[in-house]
Amino acid sequence: MTTANTGNTPTATPLTLPLDGFSRLSQILPFLPIGESTFWKWVKSGKAPQPIKLSSNVSVFSNRELHDWFNEIIANGRKEQASNGKAK
Repeated sequence: MTTANTGNTPTATPLTLPLDGFSRLSQILPFLPIGESTFWKWVKSGKAPQPIKLSSNVSVFSNRELHDWFNEIIANGRKEQASNGKAK
């Protein structure tokens, strides 16, 4: 017999970024170890994906481009670790 959780304990939902669609910066920042101003500097310098302007006050980012960017950062970090003899 199973019972439903009827307590008042909040259940944590894992934070995920959908593969498709678009996200605002506030939805992206929880996945990054940097702040908003640094992210915008990276965008300006071409180090981060470019936004898509929906209006003068609304910018979004392609989730697919973000996932590709995250994977590239991870791969480059692993290559650097391996070249420094620190691979695990």
